[in-house]
Amino acid sequence: MCSATNTATIDAPVLSSAAPSPLLLDVRAAARLCGVGRTHFLAMHSAGKIPMPVRLGRRVLWRGAELAAWIEAGCPERVRWHTTSRPRQGYGRQEGGRR
Repeated sequence: MCSATNTATIDAPVLSSAAPSPLLLDVRAAARLCGVGRTHFLAMHSAGKIPMPVRLGRRVLWRGAELAAWIEAGCPERVRWHTTSRPRQGYGRQEGGRR
């Protein structure tokens, strides 16, 4: 039985305003980061204008840090971006992979 004089307050955790941003972004969040709409972002992806996404199961996600670096570099086309940026693990097929 609860009484009004015996109530304990539970302090909720304080969320900082500088909460960490997600490492992987879905198409809506990636488009928002780039300042374009979802449809335009997907058109840019189809045209080879933005960095390659990663697949996580059936989801297609973009690395937030990579998109930010791509924007800082002046938004080069995908081919130029991937040849001039440092190699990233997980791109392309590795030897002995499925064919």
